[in-house]
Amino acid sequence: MRIEDMTLIIPDRMTESAATYLKVHFEIIAYLKFTDSMAADVDRFTSAALPILINWVTAAKQMAVLSQPKLDEFSKSWEEIKDEPLRMSKEKERFDYLLSSMIFTKAVDNFLCYLADVLSEVFTVRPEILKSNETKRVDWILSFNDFNALVSAIAEDKVLTLSHSNIKDLDKYMQEKLGLPLLEVPELLEQLTAFIEYRNLIVHNRGIVNSLSKKKSKLIDEPAGTKTVLEWEEIWYTMEFLCVAMNHIDQRIADKFNVPTPHLGEEVVRVYGEGRYGKTKFPVEETATE
Repeated sequence: MRIEDMTLIIPDRMTESAATYLKVHFEIIAYLKFTDSMAADVDRFTSAALPILINWVTAAKQMAVLSQPKLDEFSKSWEEIKDEPLRMSKEKERFDYLLSSMIFTKAVDNFLCYLADVLSEVFTVRPEILKSNETKRVDWILSFNDFNALVSAIAEDKVLTLSHSNIKDLDKYMQEKLGLPLLEVPELLEQLTAFIEYRNLIVHNRGIVNSLSKKKSKLIDEPAGTKTVLEWEEIWYTMEFLCVAMNHIDQRIADKFNVPTPHLGEEVVRVYGEGRYGKTKFPVEETATE
């Protein structure tokens, strides 16, 4: 299942965690637009400057207003400027994988931060979810002045633990404790797992595929030892996928646990995204009827 098969409805309201996620999401998009614009500006400037320089040097030769050494100096400058667009294009291509890797990692990290933030919101409004057989030291418990501070500390500790969990372990926790799967369609959870594993490879293994990553995600089909090279089309797909996944999770969690939704969806998109939000929504598995 691909994201092209889905549709998006901008939510009327969203949590604080969702609004923070979208702010960073649109900052990434704005940065990419800025870098593309900057490269285009250099090309436009060079293209505009070249004819002017050529005409000026030609006129100078005809009018004999410059000495031969000066003309030679301008000719040398012309040769350097003439090849500048091609040189910059090659340099951009050379370092493109670095930028694409950083953007991909930033996008996945933003999503993982959202998960930690929204779970923290859930634990704040429903602290009874934190009940477990885990033990805490008495002196640690007594270090807090009131019950609310203690609950907040336990919630923070739990969020920290969950944020370092395998995404499938987090999905299992959500099903058992919250009664909600992370994503309702198994194929989409597999896709999310693959994105996170690619992120881990970039951050922890210089992007080199290993047997552990292949074991964790069946969608990583490159041979072990292969360097991960992400095309921009794949990165845009990932960013849209994660944005839609966030919206899908946010709406279900807010509805079930009455997590505050102080932000208007349209307003968040207008302020942070200038109307850019994507065009997809996750499908939900239909319950079989008798």
